[in-house]
Amino acid sequence: MASVSSLAWARSLWCKPAGRSSLKVVLLAVLALVAVLVLVLPGVAFAATPPSITSMSASSGPTVGGATVVIKGAGFSGASAVLFGVTPAARYTVDSATQITAVTPAHASGSVDVSVTAAGATSSTSAADSYTFMVRYDQTDSHFVYSGTWSAFAKTVAWNGSYARSSTSGASVTVTFNGTRLDWIAMKGTTPGKVNVYLDGVLKTTVDLASATAVYQQDVWSTHDLPSGTHKVKFVRSSSSASGKYLVIDAVDVLGSVVDSVVDTVTRYEQSDSRLVYSGTWSTQSVPQASGGTSSRGREKSAGVIVTFTGTRLDWIAMLAPENGKADVSLDGGALTVVDLNSATTLYRQTVWTTGTLTRGTHWVEIRWDNANASTQYISADAFDVTGVLPSPSALSTSEVKWAEQRLTDLSYRPGTIDGLKDAKTKSAVIAFEEWEGLARDGVIGSAVWTRLQTATRPTPTQTSPGTNPWIEVNKTKQVLLYCKNGAVVWTLHVSTGSASVGIVSPSGTWTILSKYAGSTSGGMYWPMYYWNKGSPNLAIHGYPNVPTYPASHGCVRTETWDQDALYALITVGTYVYIY
Repeated sequence: MASVSSLAWARSLWCKPAGRSSLKVVLLAVLALVAVLVLVLPGVAFAATPPSITSMSASSGPTVGGATVVIKGAGFSGASAVLFGVTPAARYTVDSATQITAVTPAHASGSVDVSVTAAGATSSTSAADSYTFMVRYDQTDSHFVYSGTWSAFAKTVAWNGSYARSSTSGASVTVTFNGTRLDWIAMKGTTPGKVNVYLDGVLKTTVDLASATAVYQQDVWSTHDLPSGTHKVKFVRSSSSASGKYLVIDAVDVLGSVVDSVVDTVTRYEQSDSRLVYSGTWSTQSVPQASGGTSSRGREKSAGVIVTFTGTRLDWIAMLAPENGKADVSLDGGALTVVDLNSATTLYRQTVWTTGTLTRGTHWVEIRWDNANASTQYISADAFDVTGVLPSPSALSTSEVKWAEQRLTDLSYRPGTIDGLKDAKTKSAVIAFEEWEGLARDGVIGSAVWTRLQTATRPTPTQTSPGTNPWIEVNKTKQVLLYCKNGAVVWTLHVSTGSASVGIVSPSGTWTILSKYAGSTSGGMYWPMYYWNKGSPNLAIHGYPNVPTYPASHGCVRTETWDQDALYALITVGTYVYIY
């Protein structure tokens, strides 16, 4: 074999005695040995330099994963694995021999080492490759305590689709947590300003959120490692911020868990607060004796107001007067309470109803004009005392509202024309969406609604073998009507079913449309479709000017009048109605 003869030849050279040609002999021997290596060991290659990590663009992120981390170092060409601890990255791209862009996997909280494997070698552990997974809490979390006037600004690139901001002087947000570390996640750009950060009551630093370009989900400040225990972080809009500049918070990452802050302060919110959601026609009276110098009153069947708050209690402050009537009040969509606002003499700043002490969380109170009132009688709203805070409505642009309207339409809700206007039809569609999804029923496209719209799916019917096609389903718990056809939900409508406190509960069961009436009855039922004739009065699905988010009818199923226009045209006598 060639390899054997080459070895023999090389050995013979080494064995010759040294002489004048000894240098030539040595050189020839070296060449021979190289030939041996080429012929005998063709698969041997020089070992590649193992990859190494010198820096990462982020050293922490949420336990749910999905964060982008740019890893810099050397030896990344042909990388075959990127691990966070022992968990592979959700995905990664080798940008060059010195850079990899990786997306973090879901992982339990805690610190891990990041490693890169390339050409059979794995990077060694160093201080530069440490990454900490932390639990992320959105700015809408009920544990966050806000002061000042805040708005939720919708932005798809923000965490969960929105961030909170305030330009109010002295505005603040406080987060209490039990653990060892908290990181503040915020947006930076041309609109934010300076923020004073306090840790356990001590001013730690002032963070400037100003940036020439807008960037989102930035880790702008960290407590770093703390002794294990309960700590409080407070972010306060700095007085050194220029007028109109915002304090911004998107989320916080915590090694530990966010806990309740003690909220004993009662804050009075006037009836003119922009965070209250009114329906129908209301007028404002300038009255020196009223709270804040003004009071509002409504006098029609559709008059109502919804107050959403995060806390433990709400007291309704109103004016009692001879011209006032009764109001229907509901807490968290539950049974209604009738409150009589009539008085022989005018009395101001009266606490007319209270939630009592509640479990801390997000609650909503709905106040509506009672149908037993005479057409000349009013309901009143002067102020609300809240142990907690009012979350702000979202500051959506017209294009964002149009997106929400289109998304609602795609999901079977009926917001009307997709025009970017937050009108009564849009509000009703949002309420139907909130009812189906189990959200607070305030009709506002806030951060909770915006986030849920991203992933929500079309409602599904309960019936698999309906007696007719199309058919109707009424879900009394959710207060929605499903118009179904060909096995799917075509429309999901906000309704108000019967209440025992004013009549009877809408009867559960399988019914059919017995008759229809084209027009309005003397009792105010708009284009009724009767489904029940077993007592007085007969019960129908009908339009009505007042459709609260809780059961409020005498036994019928109330719809918005514009929804009834559409529904009436499609439903024939004999159509099945399933109420449950």
